[in-house]
Amino acid sequence: MRKAEQKSRKYAKRLRQNPTSAEAIMWAHLKGKKLNGHRFRRQHPVGPYIADFACVAQKLIVEIDGATHSTAQEIAHDQQRTGFLTSKGWRVLRITNPDVYDNLEGVLEAIAAELPPPPASPAPPPQAEEENRRGILSSRVHGGRTPFYPLSSPVFHGGGAPKGRRGPAVKQASQEGRNQ
Repeated sequence: MRKAEQKSRKYAKRLRQNPTSAEAIMWAHLKGKKLNGHRFRRQHPVGPYIADFACVAQKLIVEIDGATHSTAQEIAHDQQRTGFLTSKGWRVLRITNPDVYDNLEGVLEAIAAELPPPPASPAPPPQAEEENRRGILSSRVHGGRTPFYPLSSPVFHGGGAPKGRRGPAVKQASQEGRNQ
Protein backbone atom coordinates (compact mmCIF):
# COMPACT_ATOMS: atom_id res chain seq x y z
CA MET A 1 0.00 0.00 0.00
CA ARG A 2 1.34 3.41 -0.97
CA LYS A 3 1.98 6.10 1.62
CA ALA A 4 -0.78 8.36 0.25
CA GLU A 5 -3.32 5.51 0.54
CA GLN A 6 -2.29 4.79 4.13
CA LYS A 7 -2.81 8.45 5.02
CA SER A 8 -6.19 8.61 3.29
CA ARG A 9 -7.39 5.46 5.08
CA LYS A 10 -6.53 6.91 8.48
CA TYR A 11 -8.15 10.22 7.58
CA ALA A 12 -11.25 8.43 6.26
CA LYS A 13 -11.65 6.67 9.59
CA ARG A 14 -11.58 10.02 11.40
CA LEU A 15 -14.12 11.47 8.96
CA ARG A 16 -16.46 8.53 9.54
CA GLN A 17 -16.34 9.24 13.27
CA ASN A 18 -17.28 12.93 12.79
CA PRO A 19 -19.73 13.29 9.89
CA THR A 20 -21.31 16.61 8.96
CA SER A 21 -25.04 16.86 9.58
CA ALA A 22 -25.76 16.58 5.84
CA GLU A 23 -23.60 13.46 5.62
CA ALA A 24 -25.35 11.93 8.65
CA ILE A 25 -28.76 12.53 7.05
CA MET A 26 -27.62 11.08 3.75
CA TRP A 27 -25.99 8.06 5.40
CA ALA A 28 -29.23 7.25 7.21
CA HIS A 29 -30.84 6.81 3.77
CA LEU A 30 -27.98 4.97 2.05
CA LYS A 31 -26.74 2.50 4.65
CA GLY A 32 -27.99 -1.04 4.83
CA LYS A 33 -28.83 -1.23 1.10
CA LYS A 34 -31.82 1.08 1.63
CA LEU A 35 -31.52 2.67 -1.81
CA ASN A 36 -32.74 0.06 -4.32
CA GLY A 37 -30.64 -2.64 -2.67
CA HIS A 38 -27.30 -1.02 -3.51
CA ARG A 39 -24.53 -1.08 -0.93
CA PHE A 40 -22.78 2.20 -0.19
CA ARG A 41 -19.62 2.87 1.76
CA ARG A 42 -19.09 6.02 3.76
CA GLN A 43 -15.83 8.02 3.52
CA HIS A 44 -14.34 5.55 1.06
CA PRO A 45 -10.68 6.09 0.04
CA VAL A 46 -10.02 6.14 -3.71
CA GLY A 47 -6.35 6.79 -4.37
CA PRO A 48 -5.31 9.95 -2.54
CA TYR A 49 -8.94 11.14 -2.22
CA ILE A 50 -11.79 10.20 0.09
CA ALA A 51 -15.28 9.95 -1.36
CA ASP A 52 -18.16 10.91 0.93
CA PHE A 53 -20.22 7.94 -0.29
CA ALA A 54 -19.33 5.24 -2.80
CA CYS A 55 -21.29 2.42 -4.37
CA VAL A 56 -18.30 0.29 -5.30
CA ALA A 57 -20.25 -2.27 -7.32
CA GLN A 58 -21.61 0.46 -9.64
CA LYS A 59 -18.53 2.74 -9.41
CA LEU A 60 -20.68 5.68 -8.30
CA ILE A 61 -19.41 8.36 -5.92
CA VAL A 62 -21.75 10.79 -4.19
CA GLU A 63 -20.09 13.94 -2.89
CA ILE A 64 -21.88 16.22 -0.44
CA ASP A 65 -20.55 19.75 -0.96
CA GLY A 66 -20.92 22.24 1.85
CA ALA A 67 -20.03 25.92 2.04
CA THR A 68 -16.31 25.12 1.76
CA HIS A 69 -16.73 24.22 -1.92
CA SER A 70 -17.59 27.71 -3.15
CA THR A 71 -14.32 29.56 -3.80
CA ALA A 72 -12.53 29.45 -7.17
CA GLN A 73 -9.61 27.54 -5.64
CA GLU A 74 -11.89 24.94 -4.04
CA ILE A 75 -13.91 24.54 -7.24
CA ALA A 76 -10.66 23.95 -9.17
CA HIS A 77 -9.61 21.35 -6.59
CA ASP A 78 -12.99 19.60 -6.91
CA GLN A 79 -12.61 19.54 -10.70
CA GLN A 80 -9.13 18.03 -10.38
CA ARG A 81 -10.45 15.45 -7.94
CA THR A 82 -13.41 14.62 -10.21
CA GLY A 83 -11.01 14.25 -13.16
CA PHE A 84 -8.89 11.78 -11.21
CA LEU A 85 -11.92 9.76 -10.10
CA THR A 86 -13.44 9.62 -13.59
CA SER A 87 -10.07 8.53 -15.00
CA LYS A 88 -10.29 5.56 -12.63
CA GLY A 89 -13.75 4.65 -13.98
CA TRP A 90 -15.91 6.28 -11.29
CA ARG A 91 -18.94 8.44 -11.94
CA VAL A 92 -19.22 11.41 -9.58
CA LEU A 93 -22.49 12.97 -8.46
CA ARG A 94 -22.14 16.27 -6.56
CA ILE A 95 -24.90 17.36 -4.19
CA THR A 96 -25.00 20.48 -2.03
CA ASN A 97 -25.85 20.59 1.67
CA PRO A 98 -28.98 22.72 1.06
CA ASP A 99 -30.25 20.07 -1.36
CA VAL A 100 -29.87 17.40 1.34
CA TYR A 101 -31.67 19.57 3.89
CA ASP A 102 -34.44 20.95 1.65
CA ASN A 103 -34.93 18.33 -1.08
CA LEU A 104 -33.86 14.96 0.28
CA GLU A 105 -36.38 13.00 -1.79
CA GLY A 106 -35.13 14.70 -4.96
CA VAL A 107 -31.53 13.91 -4.01
CA LEU A 108 -32.37 10.25 -3.43
CA GLU A 109 -34.20 10.11 -6.76
CA ALA A 110 -31.15 11.63 -8.51
CA ILE A 111 -28.87 9.03 -6.95
CA ALA A 112 -31.29 6.21 -7.80
CA ALA A 113 -31.39 7.44 -11.42
CA GLU A 114 -27.63 6.85 -11.63
CA LEU A 115 -27.99 3.25 -10.47
CA PRO A 116 -29.54 0.26 -12.21
CA PRO A 117 -33.02 -0.66 -10.99
CA PRO A 118 -33.25 -3.15 -8.15
CA PRO A 119 -33.28 -6.78 -9.20
CA ALA A 120 -36.70 -8.37 -9.36
CA SER A 121 -37.39 -10.39 -6.26
CA PRO A 122 -37.45 -14.10 -6.99
CA ALA A 123 -40.78 -15.88 -6.83
CA PRO A 124 -41.23 -17.93 -3.67
CA PRO A 125 -40.50 -21.61 -4.22
CA PRO A 126 -43.57 -23.78 -4.74
CA GLN A 127 -44.66 -25.79 -1.73
CA ALA A 128 -42.90 -29.10 -1.94
CA GLU A 129 -45.36 -31.95 -2.10
CA GLU A 130 -42.77 -34.36 -0.74
CA GLU A 131 -42.24 -32.22 2.37
CA ASN A 132 -45.98 -32.07 2.95
CA ARG A 133 -46.34 -35.84 2.56
CA ARG A 134 -43.56 -36.51 5.05
CA GLY A 135 -45.10 -34.17 7.60
CA ILE A 136 -42.25 -31.69 7.64
CA LEU A 137 -44.44 -28.77 6.70
CA SER A 138 -47.08 -29.63 9.28
CA SER A 139 -44.53 -29.97 12.06
CA ARG A 140 -43.14 -26.54 11.13
CA VAL A 141 -46.61 -25.02 11.23
CA HIS A 142 -47.42 -26.57 14.58
CA GLY A 143 -43.99 -26.01 16.06
CA GLY A 144 -43.38 -29.73 16.34
CA ARG A 145 -46.14 -30.15 18.96
CA THR A 146 -48.74 -31.88 16.84
CA PRO A 147 -47.65 -35.04 15.06
CA PHE A 148 -48.54 -35.30 11.41
CA TYR A 149 -49.30 -38.67 9.95
CA PRO A 150 -49.33 -39.02 6.18
CA LEU A 151 -52.22 -40.96 4.65
CA SER A 152 -49.88 -43.84 3.93
CA SER A 153 -49.02 -44.10 7.63
CA PRO A 154 -49.92 -47.29 9.54
CA VAL A 155 -52.02 -45.10 11.85
CA PHE A 156 -54.60 -44.67 9.09
CA HIS A 157 -54.44 -48.29 7.97
CA GLY A 158 -55.10 -50.08 11.20
CA GLY A 159 -51.58 -50.67 12.42
CA GLY A 160 -50.89 -47.42 14.23
CA ALA A 161 -52.39 -47.71 17.68
CA PRO A 162 -52.03 -50.83 19.81
CA LYS A 163 -55.20 -52.80 20.45
CA GLY A 164 -57.19 -51.57 23.38
CA ARG A 165 -55.83 -48.04 23.09
CA ARG A 166 -57.98 -46.75 20.29
CA GLY A 167 -59.80 -43.47 20.67
CA PRO A 168 -63.60 -43.32 21.16
CA ALA A 169 -64.32 -42.59 17.47
CA VAL A 170 -62.35 -45.65 16.37
CA LYS A 171 -64.08 -47.86 18.95
CA GLN A 172 -67.51 -46.62 17.87
CA ALA A 173 -66.73 -47.24 14.18
CA SER A 174 -65.47 -50.74 15.00
CA GLN A 175 -68.60 -51.60 16.93
CA GLU A 176 -70.86 -50.26 14.16
CA GLY A 177 -69.01 -52.41 11.63
CA ARG A 178 -69.60 -55.50 13.76
CA ASN A 179 -73.28 -54.76 14.24
CA GLN A 180 -74.04 -54.67 10.52
